[in-house]
Amino acid sequence: SETIREIGFEPSTLYVQLLQEVGNGGFGPGYGLLGLVGGATDDMGKTAVGLYKNFAQSDPNDPTWNWPHGLLPVCHWGCAIYSCIDCTSEEAMVMTWDPNQWEDGTSPTLAIRSTEMSLAEWLQDWTDGVNLWEKMFPSS
Repeated sequence: SETIREIGFEPSTLYVQLLQEVGNGGFGPGYGLLGLVGGATDDMGKTAVGLYKNFAQSDPNDPTWNWPHGLLPVCHWGCAIYSCIDCTSEEAMVMTWDPNQWEDGTSPTLAIRSTEMSLAEWLQDWTDGVNLWEKMFPSS
């Protein structure tokens, strides 16, 4: 598919099915799920594919920048925070990218945390009305 050609890996099957059967993004938690090629975008006009390609580029000014292969940003929460799917894990684990926890000159992985939920569990929580933001950022 065009998506696989663009990003170099196969997105989560569940995510692809959801976008094919419900709509190519624009619904869901946060500001909505990002679509694949030709789908819904974030506030900067990027689909999940466009955002991944952006993140996956090396930065000549920051040699430590190395976005994890297969980590697809799929949901924008504002403040440049995204929920991402680890497409290299069988369960399609949902991770949180929070650049506010990241410093120039460090690996982006330092600002990526696991939600400890698979995509299926994450979507189930969303449909059950669970506050996913509070699960991502529990007030300590």
